[in-house]
Formats: sequence, structure tokens, C-alpha cells
Amino acid sequence: MKNDVHMKQPWLLFASPFILLTLIFFGLAFFRDDGHYALWAVPFFLVLATMYILSPQINWWWFKKNPPELNPGTKNFLDNYAAYYKKLSPELKMRFRQRVAMFIIGNEFIRPVHKDNPDAAALRNNVPEDLKAAVASNFTQIHFGKPEILPKKFEHYILYPHPFPTTQFPVLHNSEIYEADGVVLFAADPLMQSLSQPQNYFNIGLYEMARIFKYNNTSIDLPKSLEKDLEKISQMSKSKIESIVGLSDLDNFAIATHHFFVFPKMFSVLLPDIYQLFCNLFNQNPINEQHPIIVI
Repeated sequence: MKNDVHMKQPWLLFASPFILLTLIFFGLAFFRDDGHYALWAVPFFLVLATMYILSPQINWWWFKKNPPELNPGTKNFLDNYAAYYKKLSPELKMRFRQRVAMFIIGNEFIRPVHKDNPDAAALRNNVPEDLKAAVASNFTQIHFGKPEILPKKFEHYILYPHPFPTTQFPVLHNSEIYEADGVVLFAADPLMQSLSQPQNYFNIGLYEMARIFKYNNTSIDLPKSLEKDLEKISQMSKSKIESIVGLSDLDNFAIATHHFFVFPKMFSVLLPDIYQLFCNLFNQNPINEQHPIIVI
């Protein structure tokens, strides 16, 4: 799926009068062979150049005032594969889609390409829209009750076609965040599988987005003594979760956040105090599937 988000350039709307005036005066200078007209074009050209430099900020301001909508391709992807989204009320579905669109517009998505590939520059940003939507929907789910549309630090998302090693973790694994550069890395297949089957397959997208939430919002650390309760909630052993992520010594807060959203009823029964803590922290009660946001 390509171009699923209406990637307009709103800054061109504001720039159009200056484009027109610049062309008019340069045209007069050319056709009348009179350089004085070109001097009149200079101020408009400078304004136009400044607007071009500031175009990302102008576009973002416009999109915040006029939230974009996903086109049918990506909307259908969410309808078919995003378990959390599918249960929302129609009004909240619209809000969710707009936030997904904003996330896609506001971040960089990268496809790893060998530097010796002659088409590396073109392929690097050629990430399928469904993978972008998968990343964006996981971030949006965790932050749906919060004002943040974008993460404060992490804005680069690298999507591998398979498990990968990195300098930070030289073993094959499926997800990772690298705080120093604000980078998040995912293997595509487990990311997609966990989005559509969260109760059967640990969602690496939710896990990493929970770590980002923790990085930006809270210093809460849950004790390892909760691991047995978390396993009862999800019926997923620690070793199973580690095998899906591909790493050991995982973040208990992020695992608990995953279970809070995926297994809320059992979570509320076994860990009622932490469930209430998380409801307050995320401003969501995921037991209310159609209307999870507590205070809008």
C-alpha cells in the first residue's frame, strides 16, 4: 500500500501568492528586458525561500489544526489487523486514525539497505505503509489517553525484514530502542503478527512503545516479584516472551503495560492496585473496550 496517508504540503497553500508574484516580476523582467522588475521579485523570493525552509513546521502546524485522515488502504489495514482499534466506538476510531496519520507524518521510517546498493537512497525510505501503520498504531494505543501525538525523543523507526543484530545487542533479536539516537528497531514479521494476534503472540510493538512511554513520562519500576502474577495474567512465560523479543532481562514495566492493554480483566483481578495505577498513568481503562479513555 502506497501513499495511504494524504501527504499534502499545506505550506504551498500559504506560499502560492508569493510564488505567483515572484513569477510575475521575473517574467516581466525577462519579457520586457528590464532588470528593475527582477528587483521587485527579490523580497517575494526571500519570503518564499524562508517558507520552504520552515515548511515542515508549517505543515505540522496545519495538520494539528486540521487532523489528516487515512485513506481506505490504511484504514482497512487497521480494521482488519489492529485488535485495540477494532473495538473502539466510531468517534474514537476517527480520533485513533487521525493520530496514526499524524505519527506517520511526523516520524522517519527507514528500510535497512546495504550502502553499496546503487539504489540505496531511494530504497531507504521505501517502507510499506502497513508497517508504518503497525508502528503508529502501537504508539497511539498506549498514548491514546495522553496529549502526546509524537514521542518526545524517538523519531526514527527502522523496519528489518527479519531478526537482526546491532552494536548494542549483537545477537539476533526482533525489537530494540537505542536511546542515544532516538531510534526504534523492529523485525517486520513478528511486529505484524503480534499486532493482529496480541493474546497469542507477545506484541513487540506495544512492548517497545511502553518503554518509550516510561522514558518520557515515568520512573516507575515494577519488582521482579510480580513476574509470576504477570505470567498468570497472560499465560506467557518469561522465557517465551524473551524468545519472541530475542533478548533477556526485559523491562517488567513494559511487559506489565502490554498485559494491562491485552489482558485487562485478568490484570484487574490479580493485580488490582497496579491496574488502578496504570489506569491513572495512561488515562485509560481498557476493560471499557469501546470507550477506554477515562478523561478526554
